[in-house]
Amino acid sequence: YIFYYYIPTKPGAIVVASLFALGTLAVLWRSFTTRTKFAIPFMIGGILEIVGYIGRAIAKDTEDSPLVPFIMQSVLLLVAPALFAASIYMTLGRVIRSVHGEQFSIIRPTWLTRLFVLSDVVSFFAQASGGGFQASKNFNKKTAEYIILGGLIVQILGFGLFATTALIWHLRMRQWRGAPTAHGMGKWQNVMFMLYSVSILIMVRSVFRVVEYVMGTDGYLLRHEWTLYVFDATLMLLTVGVFAWWYPGQLIYSP
Repeated sequence: YIFYYYIPTKPGAIVVASLFALGTLAVLWRSFTTRTKFAIPFMIGGILEIVGYIGRAIAKDTEDSPLVPFIMQSVLLLVAPALFAASIYMTLGRVIRSVHGEQFSIIRPTWLTRLFVLSDVVSFFAQASGGGFQASKNFNKKTAEYIILGGLIVQILGFGLFATTALIWHLRMRQWRGAPTAHGMGKWQNVMFMLYSVSILIMVRSVFRVVEYVMGTDGYLLRHEWTLYVFDATLMLLTVGVFAWWYPGQLIYSP
């Protein structure tokens, strides 16, 4: 059974794991100082990224028993963005409520977070189970890839609907003359642009993963490590950085 079609770079994995650790600590600090809990899934996602890249870092040192580090990096790096998405979905509902703009949302705010988090849970478990099956010698590898693809497609569709919902609400709010201001980490519109940014980053990463699995083991993407670092690691590091910098922890309604 071939786990890698190249020798994983140890220094690169260590650097990326360290950067994710710094970013996750920044989000933790933001969450602690603002006494907010909606970023807990995001921080768990950051921890999964850290452990996943640690798995890649030790891959070369565990050639006699490569299965455990392979599962660590394969499954954890695959599902971590789904946890980022959960906090992102919660943030939109938080913004809408903070500016009392419930009437402009095409989906009731009470259902908005539940709907998108539910799709995220489906995506998470599909990718996690598919990743686990993929590493099993007793499970059809092609079937595992289809399960992962299904989870990734659910994630992309969920983000597409989320972005549409957010954009329509945003445009309606901008046309409302009585639109209030959310003080704290900046105006509510800045938070919206943060949500658009991280959503695009995660969607591009998910599309990369879909193409990767569609191309299969003979494809260029799975056989060249640099693609993982450019289209997954870099995009997810940017996601963590943007979310930490524009952390929406103090959205307070002001008439």
